[in-house]
Amino acid sequence: MNGFHITVAVAPHGKIDVDRELELVKAALLYGDKVTLCSPNATMLSEILDFTRIGANSSPQAQVDLFEAAFGGSLEGFFGSKEEAEQFKDFLRQYKSLLKKRRLSKPELLLRGKIGAGIRKAWNNIREVMEARASDAGMDELVRASKDGLLDLQKLALDHHKPETFPDYLVMQYLNVVGGVLTGAGEYPLFDDPTSDLVKAQIGEGMLSISDATRDRSAQLGLVASLFERLPVLSSASMEEGLEARSELASYLTRFRAAVIAYSDKIANAQWDDDFAADAERVFHGEVEPTILAIEEAIEEKLLVVEEPEGIA
Repeated sequence: MNGFHITVAVAPHGKIDVDRELELVKAALLYGDKVTLCSPNATMLSEILDFTRIGANSSPQAQVDLFEAAFGGSLEGFFGSKEEAEQFKDFLRQYKSLLKKRRLSKPELLLRGKIGAGIRKAWNNIREVMEARASDAGMDELVRASKDGLLDLQKLALDHHKPETFPDYLVMQYLNVVGGVLTGAGEYPLFDDPTSDLVKAQIGEGMLSISDATRDRSAQLGLVASLFERLPVLSSASMEEGLEARSELASYLTRFRAAVIAYSDKIANAQWDDDFAADAERVFHGEVEPTILAIEEAIEEKLLVVEEPEGIA
């Protein structure tokens, strides 16, 4: 498989996790050679992780500035109580004053060292908390795929400073990326349902024009996602297991891709069209079910370990 580039796009949603992103990325990685993910949720989680790591490794003055710029008066979530948060903010004020002084007495030097150590500890605590939250949200799985160079995260800009208009700003950026994928050449789009609904609305309003070639690529990847959703063993597999399966099942996946390319021509609708699900169901049962079942059996053989009951020699 050479040069098959898939762009996965997942619209922002209420929960701060990347569960749906992982489902689509795992399917895309099995089918394609290179995957790009555009996801506001993944962007925000990635930026938070980058920020806390930078803070933990910055100079004392930079750590103070980052605390004030990023958290302001909202430090209570990182401390046991409001009183502890207020005490820490008082430490910050003292520390800034000590950093500005050119000559310090011995007690002041000791105090500056003590407060500095406390700030570094606080940054490390914040880093641990945010890394744990990001891991619970599924970011570790995406990072695992990106380390192999198979997955790129297309980050959206988060530098908009008006909270009341930030959601609209983020959505507009997201739609610009989605539109670029659909009007560009060569990329295969794989969208979640809310994104497909947005695309359908933009086409209906005349805001977006889609070429026949893009519709064909969309139908092919929509069929792939629909077919892989029928593999419960894939959805329950970790990213590590999915990547191992990608390598070990190359021959099965090559045949699967050939079958999808051959039979996606029989799908008249793109992912965002109302009748797409019915088309995918018809093609599955009529054409590619044997191929997808063979992949399921092969994945189960590779991923499932049968343990003998205790007491049996």
